[in-house]
Order: sequence, then C-alpha cells, then structure tokens
Amino acid sequence: MFRTFAREIKPLNDESAILQKMTAYYPDIQTASPARTLEQIYIKNIESVAKRSLVEAIGVLNDVLPRIANDSVIQSVFLNVRNAIKARFPDEDPVITKAYNVMRFDQTKWKANREAYKAKIYEQNADKKQIPINKVSEVVELTKRSDNLFDLAVGLEIVCGSRIGEILSYGNFTEAKQDGYVVQTGILKQRENTPRENITKPIILVTRAEFFEMLRKLRGKVSLDIERIHGGTMTHYELSQKYNQQINNRAKSLFNDEDVTSHMLRKIYGHLSYQLFGDRERISEARWLSEILGHSPNSIEVAASYSTVGFTDTSSTTEIPRNTKARDGHAYDRLLLTVAALKRNNLSVSARILKSYGYGSNTIEEYMRRAAAQFNAHV
Repeated sequence: MFRTFAREIKPLNDESAILQKMTAYYPDIQTASPARTLEQIYIKNIESVAKRSLVEAIGVLNDVLPRIANDSVIQSVFLNVRNAIKARFPDEDPVITKAYNVMRFDQTKWKANREAYKAKIYEQNADKKQIPINKVSEVVELTKRSDNLFDLAVGLEIVCGSRIGEILSYGNFTEAKQDGYVVQTGILKQRENTPRENITKPIILVTRAEFFEMLRKLRGKVSLDIERIHGGTMTHYELSQKYNQQINNRAKSLFNDEDVTSHMLRKIYGHLSYQLFGDRERISEARWLSEILGHSPNSIEVAASYSTVGFTDTSSTTEIPRNTKARDGHAYDRLLLTVAALKRNNLSVSARILKSYGYGSNTIEEYMRRAAAQFNAHV
C-alpha cells in the first residue's frame, strides 16, 4: 500500500489533493499540518516496508514535500525521516547513504535559520509583550457568556491553553483528580520518538464547570464538521484551517491589538497559569510551559518562545486588585488575579494577606487547599 500511495501523490501539486490522498490511505494518521502528516506516514512505514519500495518513496518525499512546506519544516521532516531509517538499518546499509543523498538540504542555511530563530526569541524575552491583565479578565468574562463560535474559541484558548485544532475537535478533556485541573488527550504536533499521551493542566479564570460548558457550546457549533471528520470526509487540520483566520481576527478585535493572535493566547495562558499555579521555587517557567502546552518532552528551547509576554494592570503596574462585594460566584477567580498580582510584586501570599484584600474564609481555604495539592504534586 505504501508504494502505491507514494506513486499516487508524486504527480500532485495541490496541497488539498495531497491531503485528501493521505486521508484516504491513512485515515488514522492526522497532525496539525499536511507536511507533518506525511512525515508520520513515512516514519510508520519505514519500520516494515521493503527496501526497494523505500528507496523509491524517498525520492517521492523529496519531490512532494516542498509543495506543502517551507524550508524550516522540510529540513525538520528530512531529519526525522533519516533518523527513522537509521534506526531500522545498520550503518553500512546503502539505503542510508541513498537517503542522505536524496533528502538533501542546505546545512549552512539551516544553521543560519536556527541562529536567527534563537536571536529573535532572545530579543522577545528581553522586551516582552505587555498584556493588560484587566483586559484578559474582561475578555474571558465576555467570551464565557457568549454563544458565538469565535468568542468561545478565543476564551477557551485563554483558559486552557490548547491549540485551536485541539479545542475544535482533536482534543479530549476530562476532569483531573486535582480541583480545577483537566486531563487532555489528543495532542497535536507530536513527534514519533517523543510522544505525549496526555497533559494535566489547570483551568484559569473560570471554573472547571464553566470550561466544560464553553467547550460544549463550541463543539455544538461545529458538530456537522466533527461528523464529517468521523465520516472521513474532513480532517482535523481542515477544520482548524476553516476557522483559524476568523478566530485570529476575533482575538485581535477583542484585545484591540493586532499582535494578539491565537498563538499569543497560548502564551497568555502559559504565563498566567505559571503565576497562578506554578511553584516558582521548584520549577522554571520554561519547564512549566513545556509540560502544560503540549510540547515534546525536554523542548525547553521551544518553551522559551512562549515566555515572551508579561502582564500589567491598566490602572497601575503595582495595584493589587481587591475582592468586590458582588455575589456572583466568582470570588475565587478574583482571588487568583489577586494572587498573581501579589506574586508579580514579590509580595507574600498568606491567608492573612488574602483576608485583608476582602476575601472570605471559604474562598481562602479553597485556594490554600489547591495550592497545597499543587505543591505535593511536584514533591
């Protein structure tokens, strides 16, 4: 089947046609992009395909991949496929030399791209994008009450940090044993050699029940598309692409900021969740981001690109928000914002301090209990 598949995609130039062919032959292999899906198809088949068929397929990959990927992705895919070939065959096998001769890329250009990427992340970490924390809270409050597909998608990215494709259809979410946490299975952008089976992550700024209600409403809006995915006439990637631009536009509109896209929303979640739930004495922000955002294990360098946001209060950079007298069931959410502000200002967090900001005993006890559970989970 693999040899036939390779021959049928060889003449295709249109990305959607290539994606359609991959779905028809390998409906069980889906990732966040056609290029990565093709990579996983090759890696899966390298384990057992006849050597003659593999040599032919390598040439097809070299021809087809540039039609659906940029230089950076091509280089990454070639490296992963080469490693899969080396893992199967002994070093002296001619097929390894063949793979290196056919799947060539400019090493100098690749190294230059890597250095440029590192320099960009270095600069972004030195001058973080400042997001008004009050605006984040305002957007979440608006979106959780909305029935609009794009509002819900923006809100869900902030409160759980998952990718758009995972929120729309690919991810599955269940309650974790820890209060306020969920377990996510179905993680996009996985690597064959370092897969993540699940992520246990906190829900921020809304209750866990509100999160599941937002997710239920969102998926109700795309239920026909999800049925098409289950029926094999649509992929998770195609669903994500269908709505991605409109979700990005809505994020920019809600924040009144052209820099706030879907990618930025995941950064907001990562940084704020670390402030609210991370044990900063025991775990670095880079490690925290790598774990809860679904990066491959040990991908600290990738996580560093997500630590390029900071938060300000719109009224004052040092203001600590107090509880209100509103009996709206959201005192705990407000307490989390107060805790984050205290930590940003390097102030201690204790029951006495929280009480001075207007919070009741039950709310404070709930926070202390969750904080203790989080501490014990990392011991």
